[in-house]
Amino acid sequence: MLTELSEQAAAAGLSLPRFLVESGQRGSAGGQLRQQRWFAEELMVIGRRLAEISTDLVRVADMQDVSGHDDHLYSVLDRHLSTLERVLNLLDELDK
Repeated sequence: MLTELSEQAAAAGLSLPRFLVESGQRGSAGGQLRQQRWFAEELMVIGRRLAEISTDLVRVADMQDVSGHDDHLYSVLDRHLSTLERVLNLLDELDK
């Protein structure tokens, strides 16, 4: 049993003591912990990307004021739409 718990803890990316604490608090098995950690990591990535995109949009807006047109705007908007699609997909997964 200890080996199985150690394997579940490793699969969840946690030490065995931390795994036992979190499992007890949540009443869940390692699969749910892995899923929760995946969602948390994914949301952090999305948050960073949205912050980068916001910075890019501000820069593009500043350039737009100077030059009147910038093709980079389309690239930034594509990244933004891609990230929003990723957020929507993640939210769909959370609803399941």
